Amino acid sequence: MRSMWLDFVLIGQVAVLSATAPLSIIAAYGYRDTPFGRVLAALVPISVLYAAFAAIRVVRGGSQWDAVHLVVGSAALALVGYAVFELVTVLTERRKL
Repeated sequence: MRSMWLDFVLIGQVAVLSATAPLSIIAAYGYRDTPFGRVLAALVPISVLYAAFAAIRVVRGGSQWDAVHLVVGSAALALVGYAVFELVTVLTERRKL
């Protein structure tokens, strides 16, 4: 049985991650033609996937959702790797500013 504090933290996590999705869309749109635009474009699906990851735990906390957690978490982690790669290529000047 989950504690009330864990539920409170999970709901807070879903709320914060859901609030970051519109902000990441605005940032990605504003910087779409810049070198940092590729980094920011990856933040949109990352924030949506992590919000979905946390929301699944709030709504259906059972082990029957382990496969969904694995797929959503792996996709988000792959996108984080892509964003880090793009950031490193910009910061090390392998891509012209």
